[in-house]
Amino acid sequence: MHCHTKEGSPCADVPAERVIEELIKKGFDGVLITDHESIDGWRKVSKKKYENFVILRGFEFLTVMGDMLVILPEEEVIPYKEDIYPLDLIDIVHKKNGAVGIPHMFRKSVFLDDTEKYKDLNYFPTISIGISSKDFFLTESIIKAVDFVEVENGRATENENYTAEWWANQYFNGNKK
Repeated sequence: MHCHTKEGSPCADVPAERVIEELIKKGFDGVLITDHESIDGWRKVSKKKYENFVILRGFEFLTVMGDMLVILPEEEVIPYKEDIYPLDLIDIVHKKNGAVGIPHMFRKSVFLDDTEKYKDLNYFPTISIGISSKDFFLTESIIKAVDFVEVENGRATENENYTAEWWANQYFNGNKK
């Protein structure tokens, strides 16, 4: 499971400490914190000790084609670049012994309430690799290169999640092919 936190993502309202408390109450044994281009939520809770609960550091990285989830060893960093392509990011992450995946692969934009937090936007734009890629072979080359695909996203529709799951099943069958 991965999540965003109030400390590091404009689309999240729940502080990292509360996320962890709620997950522990529900019986989870860990979480991957993946804020947008940030590790602020992870920093907030990384020094705390939780019994039988693991907190992994990750972040959601916006490429020119859409978001990607990045997991790196704690000492590794990737400077943010606005014009990076998915296959280039995958290569960088793998050279740093990290893992990279595709979140909300076919999710369209998520419309938000008119709140002060988003006063200059009438929606929070979500760019998804499956939506922005208009070429089957490009999509296939990206999915073959990643380590995982998110197939259940709480803000995606049932059909969008099903489409991501279909693609994942073509290339991952319990293990990466």
